[in-house]
Amino acid sequence: MFWQYCLTFLYGVIGGYLFSLIHIPLPWTLGPLTAMMFLQNRLKKSMPWPSKARDVAFFFLSYVMGSSFTPETGKNIVHLLPLLLTVAVISVLVCVLCGYFSNKFITGISTATSVMGSLPGGMSQMASISEEIKEADPAAVALMQTLRVLIVIFCVPFIAIHGLAEEIDLAARAQSLTALGDLSTYAMFFGFNILLVYIAGYTKVVGRYVIFPIVGTAALALSGVQPPPLPGWIINTAQICVGLKIGSTVNLDNSKELRRILIATFVSVVAALVILFLLDYFLMISVPMSLLTAFISTSPGGMSEMGLVALVTHADLSTVVAFQLSRLLFVLIVATPLVKWYLLLRSRQTLS
Repeated sequence: MFWQYCLTFLYGVIGGYLFSLIHIPLPWTLGPLTAMMFLQNRLKKSMPWPSKARDVAFFFLSYVMGSSFTPETGKNIVHLLPLLLTVAVISVLVCVLCGYFSNKFITGISTATSVMGSLPGGMSQMASISEEIKEADPAAVALMQTLRVLIVIFCVPFIAIHGLAEEIDLAARAQSLTALGDLSTYAMFFGFNILLVYIAGYTKVVGRYVIFPIVGTAALALSGVQPPPLPGWIINTAQICVGLKIGSTVNLDNSKELRRILIATFVSVVAALVILFLLDYFLMISVPMSLLTAFISTSPGGMSEMGLVALVTHADLSTVVAFQLSRLLFVLIVATPLVKWYLLLRSRQTLS
C-alpha cells in the first residue's frame, strides 16, 4: 500500500507541475485534483489516498491561515463580529435557496436532497445525515456537494486572479516562505496546535484539523508571538495532498442523473456567486475592504483553498479567514443541526 501511495503522490506532483507550467491558478491543488479525477474516472485506475494525509495537510495549511493574524487585525475583527455572523447567515441562505430553486426546475429531486446538497461546508456530514432521512438521496447529496466544491475551487481562483487582483506575485510569495524560523518557536506553535487537535478528538468536533490549528495559531499570534513562516515546499506538498483527496472522492458514475445534477449545481453556484457579489460591494463600502478580499471572503468554497487564493492575490488573508471560519462554524454548529431537525420533522409529518 505504501508504494501505491507513493505512485499516487507522484501523479499528483506531475499534475501540479503541468498546471504550474500553463499558469493555472492554485496549480498544486487543482493539478493533483484533475490528475486523480482523470485516472479514476477516465482510465478506471484505482488510486488510493489516505484521509490522514489530507488531515495533516489541512493542519499545515491552517497554520498558514492562522499566522496571518496580528494584534491589530484582531482588534479590527472583534469590531466585525456582528457583520461576520450576518454575512455567514446570508451566504448560507443564498447558497441553499439557489440550490433549491435550480434543482426544483432542472432536476426535480426532493427538497431534502437539494437543501443538503447545496449547504456550503460539511460535505461528508451532509452525505451522512442524508442517510437518516428517507426523502433524501445520499448518493445525489454526495455528488452535489462534490460538484459544488469542484466548481467553486476552479471558478473562484480564475475570477479572483484574472478579474479582481491588481497584482499577483507568486515568486515573491514562494520566496518569502522558504526561510526557516526558530525551531523553538515552531515547537511552541505546533505543540500547542497538536494539543488542541488532540483534545478536540475527544469531543468529536467536525473539522478539527482545520479549525483548531487556525484558532491556536491566531491565539498565539494575537498574544504577540510572531509565527515563523513555513517553507514553500511544505505548503505545496500540503496542497498536493488536499487535491489528491478531493479528486479521489469524485465518482462520476454514482448517479444516473449526473448531467442534470451537474447543470443544476453549476447554475446554483454561479447564481450564488452573482448574488453574493452584490454583498461584496456592500462590504467593500461599509467595512471598508477591497472588492477582491470581499469576494474571496464570501465565496462558498473550502477555507484552505480560499485562503491560498487570498495569499497569492495579496488579499487581506486574516479578513478572508475570519469570514470563512465564521461561516464554517455557523454551518457546523447552527445550520447543520437545524437542517437535520427540520427535514426529520418534515419527513415524520409526511409519513403521518
